[in-house]
Amino acid sequence: MPHFRLHLLFVFCIGLFACTSSNPQISVLGVKAPKPGTRIVKVFVEVLNPTNQAFSLERMEYRFVAEDWIDASGKVQVKRNVAPNGKAIIELRVPLKENVPLEAIGVLYQLEARLIGFVDKGERSWKVQAKGELNARAGAPIQVAARP
Repeated sequence: MPHFRLHLLFVFCIGLFACTSSNPQISVLGVKAPKPGTRIVKVFVEVLNPTNQAFSLERMEYRFVAEDWIDASGKVQVKRNVAPNGKAIIELRVPLKENVPLEAIGVLYQLEARLIGFVDKGERSWKVQAKGELNARAGAPIQVAARP
């Protein structure tokens, strides 16, 4: 009987460890205004690996919404090895909506994504998101502020 309890405790601890392991996180580092004559902005996304295990990031499927400015979905093929406690940068190219002036303060954004990669030769996916606001003034870089 004591062996059964010890075995049960071991299985419980393994299950608890598996449930509390951290997942990758994302944040929007910056947004680059479109070049003259285009409506494409570049969104720079940081992927953070807060774990002690490396993974290979293969692609990112996303939806990026910024109030009246942007509503875009897509996927990006990336081939990045993300070290334990490491970071990777992904560049998204997203179109601005038509007839929207790129000058506004407090434009709320939300980035919802699914990261697909490999850990120990097994494919994994993680749902992640980032929220914040964009501020744009004529002739100045677009500023990004994260929100919880």
